[in-house]
Amino acid sequence: MNERRHDLDALRAGAMLLGIVLHAALAYTGIPIWPTVDDAWPPLMEIFNIIHGFRMPLFFLLSGFFTAMLWKRRGLGGLLIHRVKRILLPLTVGMLTIIPLTWVAIVISDGGGKEDGPKPSDSLWAAAAFGDLEEIDRFLAEKPDVNAQDPFMRQTALGWACNTGQPQAVAKLLEAGADPNQGYGNEGKDTALHSAVFFGRGECTALLIEAGADQTARNQSGERPVDLLEHNFDFVQYIAGFLKIPVEPRAWEKGRERAKQLLDIPEQSTPAAVSEA
Repeated sequence: MNERRHDLDALRAGAMLLGIVLHAALAYTGIPIWPTVDDAWPPLMEIFNIIHGFRMPLFFLLSGFFTAMLWKRRGLGGLLIHRVKRILLPLTVGMLTIIPLTWVAIVISDGGGKEDGPKPSDSLWAAAAFGDLEEIDRFLAEKPDVNAQDPFMRQTALGWACNTGQPQAVAKLLEAGADPNQGYGNEGKDTALHSAVFFGRGECTALLIEAGADQTARNQSGERPVDLLEHNFDFVQYIAGFLKIPVEPRAWEKGRERAKQLLDIPEQSTPAAVSEA
């Protein structure tokens, strides 16, 4: 345990370098994660999955090994001092310098948060997410599979439009032949109606129901769209943060109330009904 494990150092360094490849591959998934998006080669998404599935467990394994090695060499006190110098101090400095400067750069780059119009869209999924109707028309003119899933989140264009609350985009996609009951997600069980109800998109919910969306469809958790009304805003906001979509509390509440009026909400089972069953 006294010798330096240069082989593990090299392994860790290689995993760090793979992070560059991993994050660069995200620009080719067709989803607007980076400012520049190109879906010309979606197979790069599989490279992302392979690298990500390898790196994170490896980092945890190496971290545990080197921490144990440090503890053996220097004792608990030495370990804590080392961690304060290597982790706590850089974290504190970064919080006081880099993060505020990043906020300033973001504000300057987007003009103080003001947008002159829809952001450029490099895929039908992105155009639907941003509600960019002109770009949607451009992509639809190429006769794409309107029900295709994006290679990253496995969602359809209709699903993205419902996620972000773009009723005009929803209407246009439905008119172009988008299937309101097309499943998506890792297990292919989520539908656009699930997304619209979950994120409180009332107008989108109305359009989907009018188009014949199946209210009894169940997602991978066995939930129907109406069951998603039980989730609170904190959970919705957490999922929205993962998808990088905005959800405003008041609009969400209003959309949920609209969904309650539109959905077929089953009556709660009474004790008598349960005993008879």
